[in-house]
Amino acid sequence: MKREILLLMTFCMFSALGWSQNNNDYTDGFQPIEIPERTPALEALYAHGKYLELHGTVSEIRQNRIDIKNEWATISPEVAALYKPIELPSDVSDFVLSSNHYEEGSTPTINSWSEEDLLLRDGFVDGIDIDVDQAHGIFVMGYENSTGLGDVFIYKSNDNGGSFFLWADAQLNANIVKAKIISLDGGGEEYLLAYVLLDNGQFGVVRWNMHTGNLVDTATITTDVLDFSVDQNFPGSTQLKRVFATYIKEEGSCGSVIYSARSTSGSYGMEWVDEHNIYNTCSIENDISYGRVGAIYTVFIGFTTGNLYAGVNSDYNDPASWQPRETVEEGDVEESKNPVVAATKKSLGIDEVILITQSRDAGTSNAFSHFRYNREGESDFFLDQEGIPLPNNSVGPMDAWVRRAPENEIIRTSYISESTNNSFNARARSYTYDGDVLTDNEAVSDLDFEIWNGFAPAIAETPADNAPCMVFARVNGTRGYGLYFNRDTELLSVDSENANRIDYSPNPAQDRLHITSIQQMERIVLYTLTGQKVKEFSQTTTEATLDMQDLAAGLYLMTVYSADSNATFKIVKQ
Repeated sequence: MKREILLLMTFCMFSALGWSQNNNDYTDGFQPIEIPERTPALEALYAHGKYLELHGTVSEIRQNRIDIKNEWATISPEVAALYKPIELPSDVSDFVLSSNHYEEGSTPTINSWSEEDLLLRDGFVDGIDIDVDQAHGIFVMGYENSTGLGDVFIYKSNDNGGSFFLWADAQLNANIVKAKIISLDGGGEEYLLAYVLLDNGQFGVVRWNMHTGNLVDTATITTDVLDFSVDQNFPGSTQLKRVFATYIKEEGSCGSVIYSARSTSGSYGMEWVDEHNIYNTCSIENDISYGRVGAIYTVFIGFTTGNLYAGVNSDYNDPASWQPRETVEEGDVEESKNPVVAATKKSLGIDEVILITQSRDAGTSNAFSHFRYNREGESDFFLDQEGIPLPNNSVGPMDAWVRRAPENEIIRTSYISESTNNSFNARARSYTYDGDVLTDNEAVSDLDFEIWNGFAPAIAETPADNAPCMVFARVNGTRGYGLYFNRDTELLSVDSENANRIDYSPNPAQDRLHITSIQQMERIVLYTLTGQKVKEFSQTTTEATLDMQDLAAGLYLMTVYSADSNATFKIVKQ
């Protein structure tokens, strides 16, 4: 059975003919390349490639790609031609004008869903993102456009989100349309990567040393880009890690088509190859997610029809390994907006993938709800959960984040809840996909403030306890203002009624801390800010004393557990 991938061909009469609407979003002026069935030799090369991605060397992985290209050349020169470096125009220049690194320095602040949002930056914010490295902490990125230049600023937390400091910044030579960060962590050299799209269509990457915060280098990936999404695989060695992208390029008879590319092994996300038009589809609003063992998923909206499409690649964004385009939802039935795809960390055949969108009946001005589509194993996507429209509520932009760990099923998602009649402030909310359904629909942002709905609240997990954390902006006029962080953790879940029944002194404490309670206490645990348990008292009593002499000076969290509730307090050790 043959599959089709579409290759961009010259369309000389574009300006004269214009483009005609169609009902399938395929662009005019393109011809399909037929992808023949793989020979036994190709199947063996692809299978060996999957092994090398996890256990090989950089030179072995690169040679495997060349071997695959050469084998395709004996079958189809057109397919072999898809394997190529990305060629850039000669006039493309480095887009980073300056960069700075800052040393750690801030006052610890503890916050949870139920407490105040933590302000990281006081100023206008035009876009945000968040990523977490288990060893190095939480990285929060924001950017602001002013006077034709884009300013990127990155904040870091070393204490599980209790406090942040400005870690690095950079100024770019044009306004920023979109930016995403990826922490390239593990064994070997470690970097923080910021993938950036400028308003001149230049799509590139900025790389900082994760240990020092110093700018290492920058690179332009491609040009004429309108939108993009990136994700990475997760072998143990950072040298073997690669970044994958799908993006919308300003080409084709309708003006925008979806492309795919990948970074090379050993380049730490900087060198890119195999750019190609994967579906010959007029496209807008795309997203990408990496699963496991080479599985990659992309979603996008058809420019002409508004159809919701999905694509699957089985081999690390290999240009000849895209499965046929799937129509998930017809645009004349549901209006889909801002699609987000997230894959659990399972391989093809046993994979679980969710696709979430803002959706409403096509042709209406109804409020948006959320739709969740699932893919299980080799199935097509199917509508699995339809949000229940609430009075005066509309769902705004959404985000998703998946911890990079084998067999992980937990997907963190976030969205904006907007008022259609100004009866409440727009809020940032959190949803968790537990491998079966979306649960724990929680309000995150301070309800007294309006949250900016121009971009999704970015979500991740805190490194110490894998609890959801989020970053967002408030509103100032017609722009986002203030970079805010909030987190959820069982260590900070306070039962206010129980808390009022507990007394502890002295605070600050030097040698001993005395705790009394009206009701029976069953367990008292002392944690560091990063969630490490340092002391525990287990005895059913109404009075207890903790020996504090062996603890280092600093701020701790004390959780008092009773039969049906618990309460957490901040304790200072002098």
